[in-house]
Amino acid sequence: MKKPLQTILILAFIFSLAAISYAQGRQTGTIYGLVVDEEGNPLPGATVTLTGTGLMGQRTYITSEAGRFRFPALSPGEYQVRVEMPGFKTIVRKGLIVRVGQTTEVKIEMAMSAIEEEVEVVAESPVVDVKSSKASINYSAEFISSIPMNRDLYDIQNSIPGAIADGAEYRRTSSILGGTVRSALYALDGVPMNDPATFYSMAN
Repeated sequence: MKKPLQTILILAFIFSLAAISYAQGRQTGTIYGLVVDEEGNPLPGATVTLTGTGLMGQRTYITSEAGRFRFPALSPGEYQVRVEMPGFKTIVRKGLIVRVGQTTEVKIEMAMSAIEEEVEVVAESPVVDVKSSKASINYSAEFISSIPMNRDLYDIQNSIPGAIADGAEYRRTSSILGGTVRSALYALDGVPMNDPATFYSMAN
């Protein structure tokens, strides 16, 4: 008498588990997808990351040899998938709606990305002030010592590209890049050397 009763209880327990499992399965949905390239060829090995309102965190799936991925047992809600693959542009697909007892299918087409080249710049790039219309010429002491001319300020000044010597011998000034003879600022080691009365250089 005990044996038939035990059998009945075991069968009832199994049926109850099956019913619970079935009910849970009917309360969730599935996202099923395919990842292909621009020519429609499946992409195995792509990383698919799932996030959404029905998840605590995220799920990750690596596409199969057929380029497929599957996220089962998802609570109803809105999800998004992020697909990454070396050599391809990352794709984010939003607005995937999961409903109870249904499978949401999605096809992801990935485009190849341009190859990035890393260029190492050894030389220091000059700093250019793009907001300034000023032009300046800097001559170091080493450069002045090396040029084949007298160490005369005005001779050096007249060697600047765009410089035109003033006709007056006593002034010995130059118009540089179209400016007036008084518009140039002369500096020695960063210290202005213009005569405040005439605006010509006080150094020679």
